[in-house]
Amino acid sequence: MRDTLVLLPNSVYSNLIVERLERLYPGKSKYLVLQSLPDGKNYITNPAIILFAYDGRKKRDLPAEVGIFKRIIVHLHDQTTAHFITRYNQHQPGVQYIWVLWGADLYYLPDFIKHTGNTFTQPFINQKLNHSFIDQCKQFARALLGWSNLNNQLRSYQLFDAIATIVRGDYENAKAYFRKNYRFVSYSHLSLSQMFKEEQTVDAPTGNAILLGNSGDPANNHNAIIEQLSVLKTNRKVICPLSYGIPAYIKVISQYGKEKLGELFTPVTTFMPPQEYYAMLQNCSVAIFNHTIQQAYGNIIGLLWNGTKVFLNEENTIFPHLKEAGVHIYSIQKDLSTEIINTSLHAVEIRHNKAILANMFSDHAVNNYYKSLMES
Repeated sequence: MRDTLVLLPNSVYSNLIVERLERLYPGKSKYLVLQSLPDGKNYITNPAIILFAYDGRKKRDLPAEVGIFKRIIVHLHDQTTAHFITRYNQHQPGVQYIWVLWGADLYYLPDFIKHTGNTFTQPFINQKLNHSFIDQCKQFARALLGWSNLNNQLRSYQLFDAIATIVRGDYENAKAYFRKNYRFVSYSHLSLSQMFKEEQTVDAPTGNAILLGNSGDPANNHNAIIEQLSVLKTNRKVICPLSYGIPAYIKVISQYGKEKLGELFTPVTTFMPPQEYYAMLQNCSVAIFNHTIQQAYGNIIGLLWNGTKVFLNEENTIFPHLKEAGVHIYSIQKDLSTEIINTSLHAVEIRHNKAILANMFSDHAVNNYYKSLMES
């Protein structure tokens, strides 16, 4: 009998999550991707995952349609999954709900995202907020009609019994924001062997470039680091991935970088072939991520594994998470200086970081994370 329903996003990671769950708990779960946008791109290849037509509008007897379960695990909670579990709970109370927190499902809520930028970047970030009168009217109308909406999403977080995440700070922030004492489940999706192929890894960086940020999302707060680097005068190439994000912001930050750093600033505005992209990252002995929220976790782990010296904003929950684990990680607020940037990680420090990450993300460790999730 299947006792667990797993709701997943339409993501390449969902295939890997299901592959491991079926290896550890064969036949114990049913897997759904709620297709609120059926014409969108489909990344699902695992045959165990069902693309379930669900638009967050119609009233449906979901237990009768999808089955009765003891536990529902929700990955990357949004308005559509909120509508689903709210409707399910009305027909089938007493179900255990677990929220697997990915990051955006907490930090892109209005009360968080409106504080993630500085005076330069926040106006661009505000474009993501539905705060206009027309948007508010749309949300109000959706609520009256019983359709998926932001208010229902915010209420739905009270249904969860537990939060699963590898970053304890994200759990603490969610617990404080929603004023509920959720149970904590230590959980990570992927092992190192799943995250990175052999050709993506090196023993140490092959060059001395500086990587700045991971995308054209203004939450990177690139401008503050560009300003600091212009003062530090490191005379090193600064690679800035901007191949996706907000077009207007990408244009502005590309111009700003050129103004402050000249030819040293190298914006990457087009998608690169994978091998070329990995080679670019391997050429970076320093990486700087100025997010104040949990973002780019996979990139950070990959760069640390390759021996890159990583600087993070201390407000980012990843910083204390890795610091407490014993990883050699650096603070933008305290450590961003010419001397520290120009000193690469020593081979002993690289091996130390690799040992910690290998322990955190070995196949055995990740299997235990999944067991904690399924047996909690």
